Amino acid sequence: MKYIISEHRLERLVNKYLSSLGFTVGNDDADGFDIMDGGSHVLAYRYDDERLYISTDLIRNIRNLFNLPQKESMYHIRNWFQNEYETRAKTVWLLFPDEPFTY
Repeated sequence: MKYIISEHRLERLVNKYLSSLGFTVGNDDADGFDIMDGGSHVLAYRYDDERLYISTDLIRNIRNLFNLPQKESMYHIRNWFQNEYETRAKTVWLLFPDEPFTY
């Protein structure tokens, strides 16, 4: 069944979902990344160049749960991140869980 909801309501639902994942902020690693662990989902932020890395499984989750295209899913995650951590993310990059990313 499909529902029609306002964009503002959709944003609140996505934000509520992302907040419920319980991301914990880790320490900066040697390469300048701040790692946020949300169970099976990971975000990484590099302060030097204001890059946000989003795990592809988190994007897939948002995309499937809210029936959004990938680009829009990334947009919502980026907005949530910027509001939640009160910092700017100039660019967004994909973080593939199959590739090694130590933290």
